[in-house]
Amino acid sequence: MKRAFDRREAWPRPLAMIPLAMIPLAMIPLAMISAVGCGRGVDNGGAIGDDPAADAARSEPGDGQRRADSDQAAGAVPLDEPAEPELPQVVLSEAHAAMLLVKVGQKLPDATLPDLEGNQQSLAGLFGERLTVVLFWSSDSIYSTVALEDLAADVAAAYADRGVRVVGINVSDTSEAAKQAAGAAQAAFPNLLDQDGSFLSRVSTGRPPLLYLLDNEGKVIWLDIEYSRETRRLLGDAIAFVLQEASGVIGH
Repeated sequence: MKRAFDRREAWPRPLAMIPLAMIPLAMIPLAMISAVGCGRGVDNGGAIGDDPAADAARSEPGDGQRRADSDQAAGAVPLDEPAEPELPQVVLSEAHAAMLLVKVGQKLPDATLPDLEGNQQSLAGLFGERLTVVLFWSSDSIYSTVALEDLAADVAAAYADRGVRVVGINVSDTSEAAKQAAGAAQAAFPNLLDQDGSFLSRVSTGRPPLLYLLDNEGKVIWLDIEYSRETRRLLGDAIAFVLQEASGVIGH
């Protein structure tokens, strides 16, 4: 005889009332498996004072803390302490380096060239007391005109009272075209004209823009054969380094 259907038997029983062997493994919490399967209760570390040896282990500093204490005692330099500024290195491929006829450590040759007003000027006579940035540029190069604008604001205006000057040397343009480009860029610093490119040919076989940073004797400290955001940043770093070194800030 069949038993009458009892709804209570069809209703899921609480998990605690079901034998463990009948419960699918995926339904058992990890903590319960650990506690039951390993044959021990869940270890929460025990109360302080229950086990003197365990208490001593808890109170002993770890390896990381010991290293930190040791570094502090030894006067180690913190990791977040800013490094001293360095002069940026000039890294060029062999092909690009071969284009340069005047390299780092060499003097930029002097020349007498007309300025935008037609007056003859000696390049060396325009150098700054400490540093000079020389830019070879051409109005048909967007990178040249951007360089004019940046140098006017970043160097000529910012370092005018610190012995730093900027000199532009326009290559191949007419005086009127060069004057218009310099005016549009608000480049009020001296600009000379190398209309036939003969002076540039003594410095490089490449095309403008070409940037040189010179010391007070006209020797090349740093250079770049192009102009980009990275050029702008590195030039700023190089100028800041030289000025800090000259003032005795670095290394003290």
